[in-house]
Formats: sequence, C-alpha cells, structure tokens
Amino acid sequence: MNEARVTRVRRLLASASVPDIATIRRKQGPIGLTRRRWLMQEARLLASRYSLQEHLDAFVYAQDHEAITGLDVDQLEQLVAHLGRLGANLDAACDPPGVPPAR
Repeated sequence: MNEARVTRVRRLLASASVPDIATIRRKQGPIGLTRRRWLMQEARLLASRYSLQEHLDAFVYAQDHEAITGLDVDQLEQLVAHLGRLGANLDAACDPPGVPPAR
C-alpha cells in the first residue's frame, strides 16, 4: 500500500513541469503597473489632504487627458512631485513664525 503511494508520487513528480517564470510574471502584470497604481493613489491622497483637487485636475487636463488614469508613469511622477511641492509650501506657510514646525 505504501509502495503504491510512493510510486504514484514519484510518477507525479516525474511528470510535473517546472513553471515558466516569464509566463507567470506576464500574467501578474508588469512591475510598472504597481508603481503606476501607487503614484495614482499618492496623487489622490495629496490632493485630498491639502484640498488640491483643482491642481490635480488642471495638471491632468494640461496633459490632454480626461482622468488621472490616462497618465503614464512619467506624468504621474511629475504630478506627485508637483502636488508634494504644493503641500510642502502649504505646510510651511501655516507654521507660526519663530517657532519650530509642528510636524
């Protein structure tokens, strides 16, 4: 009985194929997709945190797109950098003079 199981497992292992890593990665999507999703999330977070939705929309429209989802990774990086600078400026403007920042 045990010999039959061992023989069956050996046969299954012999007939098993090694997965093709390239195929698996193609199915999961490119690495850039994860970066793109993170950048969109970060842009939306910055826009909501600092009430910069108008700036986000203006940037998207200036790039000839109707939504943030139409931007490519380079444009999204520019958008996040732009919103980050605006947010930092707002933080600095709200700090009381002569007092260390509250962050």
